[in-house]
Order: sequence, then C-alpha cells, then structure tokens
Amino acid sequence: MAKRKHTWQSKYELIDENIGEGGNATVLLVNSLNTGNSYALKLLREFGKEKEARFRDEITIMVSNYKEVAGIMPIYDWSVDELWYVMPVAKPIITHILEEELDFNQILALCIAFAKELSEMHKRNIVHRDIKPLNLYLLNGSCVFGDFGLADFPENENDFTRSDRGLGAIFTIAPEMKRNPKGADGKKADVFSFAKTIWMLFTLEEKGFDGPYVEDDPEFSLRYLDKYKRVHLVELENLLKD
Repeated sequence: MAKRKHTWQSKYELIDENIGEGGNATVLLVNSLNTGNSYALKLLREFGKEKEARFRDEITIMVSNYKEVAGIMPIYDWSVDELWYVMPVAKPIITHILEEELDFNQILALCIAFAKELSEMHKRNIVHRDIKPLNLYLLNGSCVFGDFGLADFPENENDFTRSDRGLGAIFTIAPEMKRNPKGADGKKADVFSFAKTIWMLFTLEEKGFDGPYVEDDPEFSLRYLDKYKRVHLVELENLLKD
C-alpha cells in the first residue's frame, strides 16, 4: 500500500514526532509555516472502517461545538479525508497540578470548572465516554476536555457501540459501560467516570479505585492521606459515594 500523503506537511513544520498518543492516533508538535506558532497535530495511525469513522466523528463534534462550549478543545485546521486535525498546545491537568503544587482548594476549583463544562456538553447531548485524567487539559487558564474519539452526539450517524464489548477508560469506566455500553445512559456513565477522575486528581494515582467509594477504607479513602488529614472532606466524600 502506498504511503499516505498529508497536506498538513505543506503548512506545518514537524518539531516533535510524539508529544502524546492514544490507541489509534499520535499527537505531533508542529509549527505553522505561515505564522510560526506552535500547535498539536493529531494524526490517525491505525486504520479501518470503525477507527476512521470515529476519527471523523471526533472532528465533527469538536469543530461543531467548541465555539459554544468552552470546555471542548478547539480545532483550528483539519482534514476528514486525510484524518488529521490541528489544535492548540494545552497542558495536561496532572502536569499542571504537579508543576504548580496545587493544594486541596485549588484542585477542587479545577474539578468544579470541569464539572460545569461537562454539564454544558450534556445539555447539548454530547457524551464523552472516555473521561480520565489524561483527557483533561488546561488551556489559557480554562479547563477543557480533549480526545472525543469515543464520544456520542445527536448528529452521529455511525453506531459502532456494541452490547457485548466494553467502552471506556479501564480505570474510570462505569460498570454499565463494561456490561452493555449500547444500552447504557452515557451521561450517567460520564458522571461516574468523572467522579473516579476527581479522586485521581486529588490522589495523583494513575489507577482509579475499584468499586464504590468508601470513606473509612484506608486503601483509597482521601481522609487517610497525610496531606488531607486536616482538610474538611465531608461534602467531597459524599459526592464520591453518590
């Protein structure tokens, strides 16, 4: 098979071949040959009918909604034929928390900001279905969600979701998304995954806890962490349980 050629190569200079990657795509660091500004370019690497259709859907969701929903990563340039798109270089939220050494209240403020943006997406009937710390970013001081490769939306004509195969991130996936994602309520599943993600942001653990949150379990309860022993946690822990 002949190697695919991309028009982006005539508009952008490749700076770094891999600043991020997922199951099917790679994110490159590029500079615009016109302006000299740096961008992140996401490029599909694994091909097939479903993978290509999901990537096109991802472009559609982001392009159609980012101007109205601040929490959706913006796209500045794209090709649905060549399967790539260009977005701003944003900071992963975990990197921001670590570099700035954020305290409890500062992390809580980020969680509230992400929750508001998730609510706005749900009002537009957009469900992410892959919420995890790696898909949360800080862009010019605003909290944004990235990677909409598994998302669903009202105009979606492609239905690759199956009833017999799980859909979502392994450490934040809702139980119903493991059993029957086709019949599951995607909004509720997003809330479940976001709650797991909140815990991961406070603990900086790479793996979410199993099962429901139990506040008196020393294995994963926030109150047993030294840095939070003097912090009022009741409302947050109730939220995680709920």
